[in-house]
Amino acid sequence: MRKSVKLLLSAAIAMTAFLTVGKVDSKAAVTNVKQTDGGKNNIALSWNAELGENISYAVQLSNDGKNWATVDTTSHADSSISNLTAGRTYYARVGAFNCNSWDINSNSVPISGWSSAAEMVTAPDTSKIKAVQCGATTNSISVKVSGVSGANNYFIQYNDSVIGKSKKSTIKTSTKLSVASSYYIKVYAARRSSTGFNAYSSYGYDSLYGKTLTNAIGAKSFGVTSALDNINVYYFGVSVSGSYDGTQMQFATPNGKVKKNIYGGSSYRIENFINGTFYKYRVRTYVECGSKKVFSKWSSYHYIGVSKETKGTSYKNYRHKYQTIRVNWSKLSGASSFDIYISNRENSGYKKVKTISAKTRKITITKYGKSRLKVSTSYYVKIVPKAKIGKKTVKSEITYVLHSY
Repeated sequence: MRKSVKLLLSAAIAMTAFLTVGKVDSKAAVTNVKQTDGGKNNIALSWNAELGENISYAVQLSNDGKNWATVDTTSHADSSISNLTAGRTYYARVGAFNCNSWDINSNSVPISGWSSAAEMVTAPDTSKIKAVQCGATTNSISVKVSGVSGANNYFIQYNDSVIGKSKKSTIKTSTKLSVASSYYIKVYAARRSSTGFNAYSSYGYDSLYGKTLTNAIGAKSFGVTSALDNINVYYFGVSVSGSYDGTQMQFATPNGKVKKNIYGGSSYRIENFINGTFYKYRVRTYVECGSKKVFSKWSSYHYIGVSKETKGTSYKNYRHKYQTIRVNWSKLSGASSFDIYISNRENSGYKKVKTISAKTRKITITKYGKSRLKVSTSYYVKIVPKAKIGKKTVKSEITYVLHSY
């Protein structure tokens, strides 16, 4: 008798086990709902599959996380939803049902309840994307993006590596770039969900050549290359290595009043400007950023001062075999004084005669060193303009020489 009861009890346990196959825990909702892909008008998502037989799923979508509509039923643990609006945020939830997917009614309640709402995003429409360089330093590039609606995440790629990203439409590269270099970059606009998923088109980008700034131009890398002072024409050269779009040269008076800004490249021809005023001048490079220029640091100053007119007269006394040289020149605005030198050779051997004030502008020379000027010898008189800048006295890089026969 006991034996049969035991057998019956065992049979009951076996029947219970058979009846519970495929049953889903009513307290456990679908988990790990996440976005796996996102295009301009579609999304893809997946979730953890429920254990059991004849399990199907319904996917609901919402614009606000409150009002829901069933958009797909499936027997798989993933889904793709189409016909969505570009650059939008949606919310998705998934419910499990113990029936075939085609039997799920849109108003049915899942056997385990709905999953937590998961944020989904579609890629923005980048058909009109426009990227323009808007800033630069010696090791970074900044880009401004326009023509994209619905984007909340932007990034820059160089050689398929992300070198800068931002939540705003202005992006500065975060990777340290090389000085005075050009980079072919791609700029993307995306929509990012709160979980970190980026929806964007791999073909929806704008490209451009971005440039970093040069360092400040060295003092020995620019200056006067040729001077035609008699017709007030001067040539200047600038030597800069690396990538840049142009250079700016600025002339100012010794007290800092800017008189001229000119733009060019590696050489300048300046006419009808230099003579008559003492100038300090400097240069810098720039890169074009849309409608504006972004500049490198200024170089140090060079100095130039040339009078409009300089005259020299030699008076020879053949009886006593000596000569006298008289020199005078027109006013040089901004100059404070002039150093006068003399030599019997054009390119060397100069000895200082004296320094005279800018108001005097004339001198009579009778000696070369301690000796009287000889009648039978040619002499060269060098005039070096100087100016006061603060407590410092600077010399013009252009000096003019008179030849006495």
